[in-house]
Amino acid sequence: MNDKKINIPLEDEMLAGIGGDTGTGNSCGLQEGHFPSLGKCFNESRSISGMVFQQACPYCSIWTSLPEGANLIVARIFECTLHGYVKRVKE
Repeated sequence: MNDKKINIPLEDEMLAGIGGDTGTGNSCGLQEGHFPSLGKCFNESRSISGMVFQQACPYCSIWTSLPEGANLIVARIFECTLHGYVKRVKE
């Protein structure tokens, strides 16, 4: 059995968990596979014109694309600046 201790430089320990990882250790703990999450990232409600999406997190942004293609499909783009996640969701 080898009991060698691996020394990790202090700079590497300080950078562990920063940017683009699974999100653990940061405020929401949301992993990329679960992004965007209703209630954590955004809230939705129904209006006369259809579904309305509002950001629930100060790090998340939501954009709606212009209708495109023969079927005039609209997509919503969700972005998290805290973790670097971006997801495009078609209706």
